[in-house]
Amino acid sequence: MHHSNSSHGGSGAKLEGTPLLQVAEVWNWIPAFRAVAESSHLPTASRQLSVAPSALSRSVRLLEARLGVELFQRIGSRLELTESGQAFLRAVRIGMRSIHDGMLAVRSETLTGVIRISSAGAATTIAVVPALLEVRTKHPELLGVVVSEAPEGEAAALSAGKIDLSVRSAPIRSKDLTSVEVGTLTHGVYCGGGHPLLDRDPGSLRSEDLAEFEFVSPGTDAQGRSLDGWPDRIERRIGMQVDQMRVGAEVCARSGLLAVLPDRLVERIALPLHRLPLEIVPAVPVFAVTRIHSGTRSRVSVVLAAIQACMQVDARQQ
Repeated sequence: MHHSNSSHGGSGAKLEGTPLLQVAEVWNWIPAFRAVAESSHLPTASRQLSVAPSALSRSVRLLEARLGVELFQRIGSRLELTESGQAFLRAVRIGMRSIHDGMLAVRSETLTGVIRISSAGAATTIAVVPALLEVRTKHPELLGVVVSEAPEGEAAALSAGKIDLSVRSAPIRSKDLTSVEVGTLTHGVYCGGGHPLLDRDPGSLRSEDLAEFEFVSPGTDAQGRSLDGWPDRIERRIGMQVDQMRVGAEVCARSGLLAVLPDRLVERIALPLHRLPLEIVPAVPVFAVTRIHSGTRSRVSVVLAAIQACMQVDARQQ
């Protein structure tokens, strides 16, 4: 591990022998490299592995010497990955994840352990939770944990292994992540019982008629776009903002506020909601984002397949 402020490729020792022998020669240094790479701080990595900082530093130096490249550069008090280090970390994460999945698989035909899923939208109710319940019928020892990771932090959380799968409305472009479109959700404009718009002639209702009424909304993203898919070209008034549209649905049903809601979500909740005869909001794609991995019996692969199946069932029913 070099303490210079610049990174350069080293000539290093030539890798010789079979792939098995080459990997065996660096095998014991891999955990130290990953801990230091993900923490960028020797004392933190030391606490994670219960190994002295000097031993970690030596393991990384030996690994760099064997590979013949610098994996880190020191910037102030932090250790930053070089381009070679970033590429090697991606490979290490994939390899370690596959090995861990294999360890679980050989112990039992039943998947065990924890799978952490980040999902905050309607897809949580429509697909993620039903998928986890379905998977548990075959793998009761698999614990599903659903969290609401901030969208801007999901890529880093996935790469670091803090979450295993993210269900979201946009793909993530990354070298060590893969995004799969699992389906789409249609949306409508809804109101509660007794709303004045229900008395209007359905054939005469226009989008501009909504301007006199307020909406409950989840707000906007960093670019100022409405998170519920409302078109930017049409102005509307916001009367309340919530962070979960399931709460927004309850507000809509019990007040005079309108709401843009996924049709499948409304069908699943017992609330007096009425869909207005307007097609304003386009269908929204749903993506599942995971780390790049191999194998078809990993926890992620099994749960992802179940989520896809739930989305396809909903699509046929729409």
